Amino acid sequence: FVFLACFELQNIVVFLMSEVVDVSLKALVCAVEEVGDEDTRRNVVERAIAALQSTIEPQDECVEKNGETTSHKASNVEAEDFCNSKDDHQQPKPYDTQALEKLNKIRMQLMQSMVGKVSPFEIAGTFSDTLIFPTSGENSTCNQGNTLVIDSFLYDTETVDTLSDEGLVPTHVCTSCGSKNVEALNFISHSMSVHQLRFLFEEMIPTHCSGIKSIVDVGSRIGAVLYAGYCFMDDVSLTGIEIGSDHVATTQSIIKEFNLDDRVNVIEGDVCEHLDVLRAADIVTLNNVFEFFGTEKRRKELWRKVLSAFTRKGQFVVAVPPIEESLSCLEMDDDEMCHLKRVEGVEYPTSLFDGDEYAEEAESLNLYVVV
Repeated sequence: FVFLACFELQNIVVFLMSEVVDVSLKALVCAVEEVGDEDTRRNVVERAIAALQSTIEPQDECVEKNGETTSHKASNVEAEDFCNSKDDHQQPKPYDTQALEKLNKIRMQLMQSMVGKVSPFEIAGTFSDTLIFPTSGENSTCNQGNTLVIDSFLYDTETVDTLSDEGLVPTHVCTSCGSKNVEALNFISHSMSVHQLRFLFEEMIPTHCSGIKSIVDVGSRIGAVLYAGYCFMDDVSLTGIEIGSDHVATTQSIIKEFNLDDRVNVIEGDVCEHLDVLRAADIVTLNNVFEFFGTEKRRKELWRKVLSAFTRKGQFVVAVPPIEESLSCLEMDDDEMCHLKRVEGVEYPTSLFDGDEYAEEAESLNLYVVV
């Protein structure tokens, strides 16, 4: 839970320390065997909690931008050995702290609900997903033995990187046991991170997608896009389409517990059976949606059917990775998406320091409009 240590909400810290520490221990200690022995896994937890306890009250700082000086809260810092500079953890812009607080409470509840069901560092395929590894494209080197699936909505990049640097999360796998012939592990996620979600709902949509009333997330999994949309945007309905029954059940329980049912719902089933839902949406989000979940033939079918549903001019599509890249990996012609045009003028955040995760992850979002 190191990632929460850099948030600037003191009440979240109090909530975490009083309500979740015991659950955190249980959740991380149930990590899969490949992450290490029990002592190592407990060490992961202890280091995370130590960083959380060292969190300090943020102070107002002034940032000069475009000749104007504005005041904003600087992010909290973790234990000294978790970061080199407090300045490196400042956020690029003020953000909705109430929305972020509620979103983080949802994240914590999700972690609690997964105790005994799935590890935070799940080996590919450990959960309900049956992964089919791609044979072409950037992720063609992934396989069952060299890939870790870590949900970016729950566990951010900085947390995983820090624990990896300390040897508490594996980064390499031996390709021939007993030798020095090792290769780097592949880390993948099928959920958007909080950084991506903040940029999507606080900057991209408000700036470029006026009049939005409905959003549909294809392959909504545990509901990250749905919850963030609810927290950061008013008067927008959010619908997830998810084929995994356990993911649907998890989402429904969160919807009920946090009283989100006035604007959030999830549909269980194959997206090809709900193309009418896509056609009616003002925005459709596609986050790493098909690449690991079907044969090449099936993925081509899915892309053709989904793309054919975008027929209403002015409808928006947000995709990670770019749709062009997904089609290219399947040797599909760009003509399949000739009715989609990239939205020009999207201003991605500028990195404030080396390794600025907010800026790096925001750049992965691609916005299209039906023409």
